[in-house]
Amino acid sequence: MPADPHIVAVLALEGVVGFDLSMPCQVFGTARLADGSYPYQVRFCGVAPSVNVTAGGVGFYRIEAPNGRDAAEDAGTIVVPGVTTTRLTAPSVLALLREAAKRRVRIVSICTGAFVLAEAGLLSGRQVTTHWAAAGELARRHPDSTSTPSLSTSETVTCSPRPASPPGSTCGCTWFTATSAPRSPQGLADRSGHGSASALRAHFDRESRTSPHRYRQSFRPRD
Repeated sequence: MPADPHIVAVLALEGVVGFDLSMPCQVFGTARLADGSYPYQVRFCGVAPSVNVTAGGVGFYRIEAPNGRDAAEDAGTIVVPGVTTTRLTAPSVLALLREAAKRRVRIVSICTGAFVLAEAGLLSGRQVTTHWAAAGELARRHPDSTSTPSLSTSETVTCSPRPASPPGSTCGCTWFTATSAPRSPQGLADRSGHGSASALRAHFDRESRTSPHRYRQSFRPRD
């Protein structure tokens, strides 16, 4: 692991979706740089002694996190997995996210985790998305943001399956940052394990059928 790894805090909130909780641990915890080192230190952070883990709004089991909420306070990235949308978020979690946003920490949500960011007031005035089945409810609860079932921008963070996806299918993730400083192509290549900017561009072009520059230009902030 590098001497100064990027700390990723994954929040285990009450009613967390089990798949969404494990996904960032898998993605960031197994990433490696060209030299074989791990660029990320992943912290699994709970906000209660144990939390109920759900799927489809149904609780299946309880888990305990090895770290408390305070372990997320110095993170460079905070990930909010999807949660059951029928419950309100603990005030301490909302305060944590607001303070992190002030420090320009990268804040990421997955699927219905967008409800937590909206509740914290971080999505006001932004175009946002969530799980397609919950997009209407997000728009109803938080009319100060523009909700759409299918969106990929550099303005907000979430993961949304396409409306055409069959029920129960595994959705693809669209990661995007609400508050992140620009990185150089080489810096991004180093962080993502591609080794060089040219290798990163080739991989990006192969996966997205466009260049990183054209992709960024497509999502410039609107006047």
